[in-house]
Amino acid sequence: NSMEENTSYPLIIYTSEDGDNSIKIDELVNIDPTSEMFLHDKELDYYHDFKKGDYEFFLNAGYYDNRFEIVFYNPNAQSLGTDDDIINQDKLDVRYANNIDKLVLINPHGLKVNDIQLFNILGQHVLSIEDIKSENLSQYNVGNLNPGTYIIKLNTVSGSVSKKVLIN
Repeated sequence: NSMEENTSYPLIIYTSEDGDNSIKIDELVNIDPTSEMFLHDKELDYYHDFKKGDYEFFLNAGYYDNRFEIVFYNPNAQSLGTDDDIINQDKLDVRYANNIDKLVLINPHGLKVNDIQLFNILGQHVLSIEDIKSENLSQYNVGNLNPGTYIIKLNTVSGSVSKKVLIN
């Protein structure tokens, strides 16, 4: 029984307290073990490949009925490449999650990131984050930022990556 590429299964999570969580696949029944399978975190727009291990993340206490789904494709894997070799080859990405007011670093290969710099659209330095974790997904508080467009710069051992983000 092969899964259609557009098949998705909602995943509902309830947690009574704030804390770290983990989602993993213990066993597959009636699914080809060679199939691609991802957890889609809709809030972060992040696709986690279960073949690379557990998905670990932080949740505040609550009921989450529309944040996660199991899917059998990763639309980001087929996207057109950019000129940036670091993002292309290593899938390093950074995003701002407006709903939790945090910077989210997606680093599936555990690349060494020296620091993260945040600049406003005028080029003025706003924030430095220097204690960067080598986890595949990490979140960083950035305080109360005014709504607007910002530039996030990741400095890695391979070079630097800049990305424009909108903060609401």
